[in-house]
Amino acid sequence: MPARFMGLQHTFGSVEKGKMADLVLLAKNPLDNIRHSQTITAVIYQGKVYNRRALDDMLLKTAQMAK
Repeated sequence: MPARFMGLQHTFGSVEKGKMADLVLLAKNPLDNIRHSQTITAVIYQGKVYNRRALDDMLLKTAQMAK
């Protein structure tokens, strides 16, 4: 495990209270079908939760900037 190798297992490496983690939350299990990896309901990045609505807003703004 990279966190253990780098001596950071007390801060990283698993999802536990007090540890840092960036997560993608899915509505369906991607192990059942890889297409389920597209069922993102929320993202937790650097301690901030981005729900589906916030993610869609970011996508829309990005698409508008790309025009």
